[in-house]
Amino acid sequence: MLIQPKFYLLDTNQLNNWISDYVSTDKDRKLRAKKFLKRLENFEFAPVITFEHIQEIVAHADINLVHQRLRILQALPFRITILNRDHAPFGPCFEVIYYEIDELVSINGDIVSIENVRSRIIGTNFDVSLLIEDENFFRIFRRNALNAAKQLEFTTAIMRMPKLFPSNQTLEQFLSPGFRSDADRIAKIHQIGRIATATASKLGDKRIERPESVGLAFTSELLSASANKPKDATFQSFSEHMQQLAGIPSWALEPSTKMSEFSRLVHIGSMSKFYSEYSGFSEEVIFRLIFDKRLPSYEISNNTQNQIDSSQRSKRSIVIDTQFACLSPYFDRVYLDKHVYDKVMRSKRSNAMYSSLMNVERACGYFDI
Repeated sequence: MLIQPKFYLLDTNQLNNWISDYVSTDKDRKLRAKKFLKRLENFEFAPVITFEHIQEIVAHADINLVHQRLRILQALPFRITILNRDHAPFGPCFEVIYYEIDELVSINGDIVSIENVRSRIIGTNFDVSLLIEDENFFRIFRRNALNAAKQLEFTTAIMRMPKLFPSNQTLEQFLSPGFRSDADRIAKIHQIGRIATATASKLGDKRIERPESVGLAFTSELLSASANKPKDATFQSFSEHMQQLAGIPSWALEPSTKMSEFSRLVHIGSMSKFYSEYSGFSEEVIFRLIFDKRLPSYEISNNTQNQIDSSQRSKRSIVIDTQFACLSPYFDRVYLDKHVYDKVMRSKRSNAMYSSLMNVERACGYFDI
């Protein structure tokens, strides 16, 4: 008789702590780790090891520890990975959302089939032996993992920035004073850049070596984005400009649209542009799917991110583990530590549409699973 295995996804710390216990000289820790391995050997459940788990391991500063952890991963009796389309390391949420879009557009459906998407994301093993045996491949992979880590540190720092505009301000009110002069616009952007630097220093990941680099990069992005502005400060010109620049359809904007909603639309537009290039589907079709809240993973991820405490220092591992929550509809269990689990549960209470799909559990360590 065939037995359908249960697929459990552990967060990055739980996986690394198990490996640390397994190689420990402490008898109690080693025994605890061996008991866990025995459950894997008995196929009690299959641990899901994603591309992001491997990136986090390879990006660790201690090369000897990296190789040690990779060898143990290679020896696991049974593991699976999220299939990254074309091996593009955009993160688990991006990959799963792609499959959800493809599912809805291909069948012209209204509701994502969880089983269909699940069958596509559960794939074959990442060949860890390549990282162990091929020194050149390891060097390239490690360089990319370190770059990805730095980009994630930048993103998490920017996410902690205070709001630049009052949430209740409408677009009409925002446009009414007219546009700033070029000199005033540039001065304002540099001021925002200094805020980004201060935020990265105070609330960014402690591994950010130069917080000022976050401010400089953010300033550069804003200067580039603001260089091409609408021909005038009328709502019509602004709407046309945002459709071209940010992919926001004209039907989505009104003079009464509040800045908080406008920020959401900008994010949807950027996601639509990305997925259009990635999948070949039209930006407007994708924008409508996200706008109508028809993509479970996007809604779960977005609602969870909204629970971030902007006063607490960010860590890139927490961001990765928060992304894992968006995979919860497709696995039997996603285990999270207390910090992330509490955010997900607050999100679950405010997300009635998809709350029943979120298979999450709290676990302080792998031994709680």
